[in-house]
Amino acid sequence: MREYPFVVLQVVGYKNSGKTSVITSLIQALQREGLKVGTLKHHGHGGEPDKLNGTDSSQHFNAGAVVSGVEGDGVFQWNVRQESWSLDVLLNLYRPLGLDIVLVEGFKSEPYPKWVLLRDDNDLKMVKELKNVQGIVSGGSISHETVPCIPRDKEEAYIRMIKNQIKGELDGK
Repeated sequence: MREYPFVVLQVVGYKNSGKTSVITSLIQALQREGLKVGTLKHHGHGGEPDKLNGTDSSQHFNAGAVVSGVEGDGVFQWNVRQESWSLDVLLNLYRPLGLDIVLVEGFKSEPYPKWVLLRDDNDLKMVKELKNVQGIVSGGSISHETVPCIPRDKEEAYIRMIKNQIKGELDGK
């Protein structure tokens, strides 16, 4: 059984690997399936996150996320300040919102199912460092012995694969 009343799926990768674009496409695809989607972004670049206007989290919200938040350097934007935030504490804040899924951008070291975005072969080392990698979306022609790899320009293919994974979890499979 899941720990939360929603599916948690992480999208991780180095800066400028396309995480926000992939999440935005996923939000739209999942919303078309009638699912309520929330997002949570880890601001991993140090310092407090930017304000919501014009940021990645505002793009998530504008794409149709029911709720969108961002965490960085101890600030979670719902304008709540605390010394620091763990992913579990943040996900617990999403519990009462009636969501089907929360897409988490970042928090690489957490154990939830994740898709990794790689810019090229040099980023492949990240896959070895992470737990619970379900798939790879890459900017190059990357292959992996145990994890499906889909080129970034094959959006329909990786969106379909991720949607099927999420539907399987929602159905309890």
